[in-house]
Amino acid sequence: VDVCRLERLVSEAARAADAGEPANGAAREALALFRGDPLADVADEPFAAAEIRRLEELRLTAAELAIDADLAAGRHREVLGEIDALLAANPLRERLHGQRMLVLYRCGRQAEALEAYRRARRTLVEEIGVEPSPELRRLHDAILRQDPSLDVEPVAAELARELDASVSPALIGRDRELRDLRVRW
Repeated sequence: VDVCRLERLVSEAARAADAGEPANGAAREALALFRGDPLADVADEPFAAAEIRRLEELRLTAAELAIDADLAAGRHREVLGEIDALLAANPLRERLHGQRMLVLYRCGRQAEALEAYRRARRTLVEEIGVEPSPELRRLHDAILRQDPSLDVEPVAAELARELDASVSPALIGRDRELRDLRVRW
């Protein structure tokens, strides 16, 4: 049942990303299904190796989609550690390298973003003998040009309906508490 949910959620997140729709949380929900390594209790069985690889690939895809959604929402500062951990385990994933470059650039660390490209290129050439994809090279060029299309405004957090005085019923004698809550929110 969990595998069916995982496949459905990853597919839903991929469709939303392809359509350019706002993130609906499907990728993060898919990641939440993992509680350790897949099929860890039967990993030595003959059938398990291929399925474990397939589930790990789905996990990586879900992670990349979730990071893309966070980047589209302007939450680049929150995902750098996650990207670094994923790259340490999967150094040949160009999409992760591109996401890391974009995060560094958006954090005002252009030199580090360019160094991340050089490191990605070196890894790809030394490990498997290929140059970075055209997509990764375009991102590198855009960072060099400081292309404004790379920037994104963070999504403004909306005030919870309960704290919005214009739509919630008035509370008598709680003005100071409500004001404090609004400031903290």
